[in-house]
Amino acid sequence: MEDLWQRLEALLPPQALAKLNPPASQAAIRRAEAELDVRLPADFAASLRVHNGQPEGFPLVPAGYGMHGERGRRRRRQIATWGELA
Repeated sequence: MEDLWQRLEALLPPQALAKLNPPASQAAIRRAEAELDVRLPADFAASLRVHNGQPEGFPLVPAGYGMHGERGRRRRRQIATWGELA
């Protein structure tokens, strides 16, 4: 998981990287599991040990990301279709 995070961090702009929370401790992960009465998947727990999320209101992927060009037009059509089906 650390390797995956290193690859992702290399792609993030500094302002996004600065918004990531520090790692969660194993104790914090255990407390969350106890409070939620679940066992977190191993890969999710490993990810939390690298970065424990980010503050609310600071999306890692900005709104509108990937919505430009032909790929973006296809996505907008898909989203519109999904809305019609709902």
